[in-house]
Amino acid sequence: MTEQVAGVESKVNKPHWKLRWLVVTLVATLVVFSLLWLGYTPDAIRDASSLGQLFERIEIKGFTDLQKNTGGTGLVDIDGDGLLDIVAVYTQGDKTLRVFQNQGEFQFTKVHERPLHAGPRMPNLIDFNNDGWLDIMITHARGYEDNPGPGNALLVTQSGPFDWIDLGEQMGVRNSEAYNCGSSIGDIDGDGWLDIAIAADHIGNMFVGKPRQRLYRFVPNGENFEDGHFVDLGGTDQIPGYGGPVTCDADVDLGGPSSMLRDLDNDGDLDLLRLYHADMLYAAWDHPCASGEQFQGAYLWKNLLAETGESRFERITDNGLAYSGRMFYDQNLGYYVPDPNNPDADGFNNMSAGDVNNDGLQDIIAVGSTDPQWNTGTEVARLWYNRGDLVFEEATSLAGLDSLNWTYSEWDQLWDYGLVENILLATPALFPKWTNQAPLIRGKQNGDMHPYYGDIVFGDFNNDGWLDLVAVDRHEVPIVQLRNILYLNHGDGTFEPMPTTMSGLDNSSIAAVADDLNGDGLLDLVLVALPGNSAGGLVKPTPERFMDTVYYNSGAEGADKNHWLQLRFSRVSHARLAGARVIARNVSGDIVGTRVVTSNHSYKSSNAMRVHLGLGELEVVSIDVHLPNGGGIVSYPELQANRLWDLDLEDVTASVVYSRPLPVE
Repeated sequence: MTEQVAGVESKVNKPHWKLRWLVVTLVATLVVFSLLWLGYTPDAIRDASSLGQLFERIEIKGFTDLQKNTGGTGLVDIDGDGLLDIVAVYTQGDKTLRVFQNQGEFQFTKVHERPLHAGPRMPNLIDFNNDGWLDIMITHARGYEDNPGPGNALLVTQSGPFDWIDLGEQMGVRNSEAYNCGSSIGDIDGDGWLDIAIAADHIGNMFVGKPRQRLYRFVPNGENFEDGHFVDLGGTDQIPGYGGPVTCDADVDLGGPSSMLRDLDNDGDLDLLRLYHADMLYAAWDHPCASGEQFQGAYLWKNLLAETGESRFERITDNGLAYSGRMFYDQNLGYYVPDPNNPDADGFNNMSAGDVNNDGLQDIIAVGSTDPQWNTGTEVARLWYNRGDLVFEEATSLAGLDSLNWTYSEWDQLWDYGLVENILLATPALFPKWTNQAPLIRGKQNGDMHPYYGDIVFGDFNNDGWLDLVAVDRHEVPIVQLRNILYLNHGDGTFEPMPTTMSGLDNSSIAAVADDLNGDGLLDLVLVALPGNSAGGLVKPTPERFMDTVYYNSGAEGADKNHWLQLRFSRVSHARLAGARVIARNVSGDIVGTRVVTSNHSYKSSNAMRVHLGLGELEVVSIDVHLPNGGGIVSYPELQANRLWDLDLEDVTASVVYSRPLPVE
C-alpha cells in the first residue's frame, strides 16, 4: 500500500506503522499511569513546592487559567498609567487578541478582545503613527494552501488605546504567501519613520508558507502615517543576499523564525542579524522545494548609514559571529553534515542580545534544536562576546554556558530529573505522517536528547547589576517534568545554572517574557504556552500545558536588598527611540549596565519601550541615552535608585512616576 505525503509517494506499509504507533503509545501510557499509581511527583514541582525560591508561581484569574495555544505575549503599558499590561494572541479555537489591564498587585482585568484571522503568530507593539498610543504588528502564517490566511496584520490606533484598524493590506505588509514569524522594528534610514524586518521560516516543502523574508522600508507621503506605504528592500542591491522571490533553490530559499535590528557596532545605525536553519521535517528529498539541504547559520548585514549617509547594507562574513553551513542528502545516510564536529553544521532558530559583561557592547546568544526530526547538529546554544567594530568571539565555554549543551542524562545527574530511559522520544514510529522521512529519523532515548531551547530571556533577576538569563526549554515530554533554567551571572560575564530549589522555575514553555508586573523593582516572568506547536513525546498534552504561567519575583537570595532603576521615555517618537542604548555609570564613570530600548527582545514576545537596571549597592547613577541615527546623547547626571523615572528627552528633565523603598531589615 502506498500513501501520498507532501507530494511524494512513500512506500511505507500503513497498517504496519499504525501497529507500531499503537504499541509504543500503549507502553508509554502504562508507564505514565504506573508512575501516577506509585505516587510519583515530578521533580521540578517537588523542588519548587516550598517557599523561598526566587520565582514563585502566581495565578492571575482570567489569564493563567485559559486553556489556549498562545501565539505570543506582550508586557506593555498600553494605557499609559505606568503599570505593565498583558497583550496576548491566541491561535487555538477562537483566534483572538486579548488585552488584560493591570490594576496593581497582580490583579488584571480583560478590557479588550477582538477576533484575528487564521494563523496569528507573534505580536509586536510599538507606535507607528506617532499618536502616542501603541499599534500592533501581528505576523501570520499563510497556513495550508487549501485554506490560506490573508497574511500579516498591522493594527493602527485611531483615537486612543484599543481603537485599532487593520492597515496591513493598505500598507503593503501582508506577505500573505509566507510562513511569517518574528518581526523586529526600528528606523533603518533615519527618516523618522519605523521600518520592519520580517522573518519567515521554511518547513518541509513550504506546506504552511514560503520562506519569504522581508525588510520593509516605510515610504512617507506627507505627515500622516496612513498616507504612506512600505516597500520591500529584499532582493535588491540595498541589501545583497537578503530576501527576494522564493525560487525552490536550496542555495537561495533560507528560512528561520527570528530577525534582529540592533546597533551591534555602536555607530548609531541599526544593523540586521538573521538566523537560518535547515529543517528536516517533511523535507522530502525528491521535492524541489524541500528545506533539508538549505544553508543555515548566522547572517549579518552592516548598515552603512552612519558611514555613507545612505541606508544601504553590506553583508559581513568572517567576523567571529557570521557563519554559513548546510546539510546534504544521501540515500543511504539520510540528511547529514560532512563534518559533525564543524560548528557550521549547527543551525539555530532564535537569538537574544544583551551586554552580559558590562562593556557597553551587545553580546549575542543563539539557540535551537538537535531533535533528530529537525536537525543533525550537535549544539543547541552558542554565545558570542561582542569585542567591538562588529568583531565577535565565540564564548560559550568562556561564559560558563557549556551546560546549555548538556543532554537530559547529564542534567539528570545534577538535578535528578527522573528520566524514563527506555521510552524513545523521537523515532519513526512516532511520526507516521512523515512517511517520506521515516527511514531517516534516528530514534533517541529521552536521556540522549538535548533540551530544545525556544528562547533565551536576559534580565537582571537579582538586581546585582549583571544580566542573568533564563533558558526556555520548549520540549513537553509528559513522562518527564522539564523546566526552564535560571542562570545567574557571577558578576563578570560568566554564568552558573541554578537548581529549581533556588530558582522556583518548575515548568517549561515555548517562550517567555520578563518585566516588572507589580512595580516592586524586580523582574517577573510570563511563560508562553503553545503545546499545539511545541509538544513532543507520546501523550497528548494535558489541559494544564495550554495555560500560560506567571512567576512572581519574590526577591529571595538577597535580590530584594539590591537597588534598581527603571526608565521610561517621553517627548520622543518611537522611531527616534527604537534601538537607543542606555548606559548607566557609577560616580567613577565605570559602566554598570547597558540596555537597549526595543519593542522585542526575544521569541514570541513584545516588550515595553523602557528599561530595567539592577544596581546592586549603588544608590545613585548617571544615565546616558544614545539615540540612534544621529539623535545625539541625552544625559542625566544623578538619578536616585528604586524609582521608575520618566525621562523627557526633549527638555532633558526627569520626574518620578513611583518609588519603592527597600524593605527594612
